[in-house]
Amino acid sequence: MSHSPRRRRELELRGPGVILRAANRHTLDACIRDRVELGRTLQAHIPPTWPPPDLDTETIGELRSRLDGTGSGPGRAGWFVLEPGTGLTIPTLVGMAVFQIGASDAVEGIRCILVPGHVAPGLVDMTAVLLNDWEAEASRQVPPGHPASDHAQG
Repeated sequence: MSHSPRRRRELELRGPGVILRAANRHTLDACIRDRVELGRTLQAHIPPTWPPPDLDTETIGELRSRLDGTGSGPGRAGWFVLEPGTGLTIPTLVGMAVFQIGASDAVEGIRCILVPGHVAPGLVDMTAVLLNDWEAEASRQVPPGHPASDHAQG
């Protein structure tokens, strides 16, 4: 069964039980340094266990460098994983999903980094479905002659 991503904004994906928001320079900087700003920017509750131990300054630096890379940009630099709010509550930030990029700049997998102790049945699977669909669509939209067109066709 295939789930196509529902888009609310250009770089937001939604599926059952999950919202993904693409990272940018501002959110990546706030990710470790300023929880209040991160919550305001993502319009989400930031739990006290944020950031996850595996989301360190080295990982954030690598994600930031993807924003400037050839054939890269928002979406390829990671996605914030949120659980939707209920009723009048706002979503809760529960992790970050990042593409594992190989030597040929091809996506080799998706890594989900969740806050400690967070368990949500189906969250990681739905995150992978949404991001695989997004990556497939993004790869098809690379214009011919663009430096990333080899990746898009490969």
